[in-house]
Amino acid sequence: MARTPRITDAQIAGALRKSNGYISYAAKMLGVSHTAVSKRIRKSEKLQEILEEKRAEMIEIAESKLFELVEKGDARAIIFTLKTWARIEVGQSGKKSSAEMYP
Repeated sequence: MARTPRITDAQIAGALRKSNGYISYAAKMLGVSHTAVSKRIRKSEKLQEILEEKRAEMIEIAESKLFELVEKGDARAIIFTLKTWARIEVGQSGKKSSAEMYP
């Protein structure tokens, strides 16, 4: 059985930054399994912070691109945005009453 190379938290942190928080890509860069990187992230508060930070940055980028499409009138982007915001407004479990929707 091949031995997994020993990697440091600093190496994992660098790979997470380069991969924008994609654990599979970070693992590939390091030559280890997704599971190995995931386990190390679970054990390290610092690595968890880096992962959350990079994922938040990617969400902001995706949102800005979505809003650009909405402003350009892209029907799919508009529908997606309305459906997503409606789900957030109403909540996952229920619907607003007419009184709540039209005060």
